[in-house]
Amino acid sequence: MTDTLLTADRVLPGPAGQAIVDGGVLVRDGAIAAVGPTDELLQHADAEVRRFPSGTILPGLVDGHVHLVLDAGADQQDIIRRFRERDDELLLEDMHTRAAAAQRAGITTLRDVGDSRGLVARLRDADATTRRLPRLLTAGAPLTIPGGDASFFGGAVDRGDLRSAVTERAEAGVDFISLMASGGHLSPDDAPAPYESQFSHEEIETIVAAAHDVGLPVTAHAHGTQAIVDSVSAGVDVIEHATFTTGPHEVNYDEKCVREMAERGIAVCITASLNWRRIVAQMGADRAHALFYGKLSWLYEAGVPQVPGSRAGTANSQSNDLVSALEAYEWAGVPREIVLDYATAGAARALGLAATTGTLAPDLAADILVVEGDPREDLGALRRVQAVMQDGQWR
Repeated sequence: MTDTLLTADRVLPGPAGQAIVDGGVLVRDGAIAAVGPTDELLQHADAEVRRFPSGTILPGLVDGHVHLVLDAGADQQDIIRRFRERDDELLLEDMHTRAAAAQRAGITTLRDVGDSRGLVARLRDADATTRRLPRLLTAGAPLTIPGGDASFFGGAVDRGDLRSAVTERAEAGVDFISLMASGGHLSPDDAPAPYESQFSHEEIETIVAAAHDVGLPVTAHAHGTQAIVDSVSAGVDVIEHATFTTGPHEVNYDEKCVREMAERGIAVCITASLNWRRIVAQMGADRAHALFYGKLSWLYEAGVPQVPGSRAGTANSQSNDLVSALEAYEWAGVPREIVLDYATAGAARALGLAATTGTLAPDLAADILVVEGDPREDLGALRRVQAVMQDGQWR
């Protein structure tokens, strides 16, 4: 197979702070063979050269929080109704379309934090040889309580069956365990409130121990402060949302808990989509910053790893629009280079993928995004996609 050499005005190989002016990436047999100045790489005379003047080459993006089975309509209850009405084959067709759209937008890894009946695993396994879709990580149906948040996915468990529920998911081939530690917004009318815990500290410990025994990380969806504290203390690997809410429209950022997260390397995946701009417009910048988005810069300053997520599939959150989520980080005060790191190298580290993807380095998968312009100066450049490569294949 002929080598491929991609060249551009700049290469951002990752992690943050690294850049090569007039650089290139050499791809061989689906992997990165070399990264460096264009002049040096052009010595590989047998390579097919693709030039991107005024472009930037960077690692493919990682979206840390999606629901491929959901259709991102305008109303969450209607989304759930349509999900229940469609059979598995139709859902799989829709999921394929959404995953492919994400890939065309430069997202080469999707982490699906909740689906039903093992559909994402079926999609992942069907694509294992052709690699026509992004890399897919699946948790299957999230663990929740009967009538709890996200229970419509079919993952409700009896409190006495927590270990067996983890074992069932492990045997089904999930990549991680997804736990609804508190109430939330996926089931807006019938679930506990976001500030209410759904599992006790001891129950979360049981789930974490069972998962870690079989080599699976655990992500806890936790809006409530107590659920976050309990999940961190129990040793989960990632916290989703981390709203730190203690009551209706009440937020209590727990400094001690965040210090523990930073010390233990527990990552946070805070979801945002184009909805964040509407929320800011409705609530006002100061209140929106205080209740929702200020925590992005607070966690950054505290040294907590972060994994951006679009919450694709939920209301108005499309699978090809991770960039809107990234712009929320910048609005909250996180430097652009750090935001780019969160969406590439940082996400890969936090999700256990650093030996596979996330940076442009020899022997890693050739998951590559080329955009017009420099995203260090304007994150909007990530929307100006010139080329996408997944495992060395153009997409």
